[in-house]
Amino acid sequence: MIKSLTNTKGDENFDDYLNNLKQASDEVIIIKLADIKTNTQSSIKNYQILKKEWFISFWIPLLKDYLEIFKETTSNKYPLTVKNLIKDIKADFNKIIEITDNN
Repeated sequence: MIKSLTNTKGDENFDDYLNNLKQASDEVIIIKLADIKTNTQSSIKNYQILKKEWFISFWIPLLKDYLEIFKETTSNKYPLTVKNLIKDIKADFNKIIEITDNN
């Protein structure tokens, strides 16, 4: 499970990692979505520290990729949890866009 959650190529290359998430188990999907949610909330709170350029060049494009991958994601074991996590991430993503546009 940990291997499925690890991007071995670092922050410069997410392609293989993102493709692997498409085929991940329900448990990996839940863990990854919870991780993304925590990261989006933390990034909103720490916007001034992280700086606008980081959001524009790294975080927003990565979040778009995550949302694209998970937009059709369902879970046999945890359908409501997956749905709610994706909804929360989309709401945080919209806040990030708003903050970035206004600063």
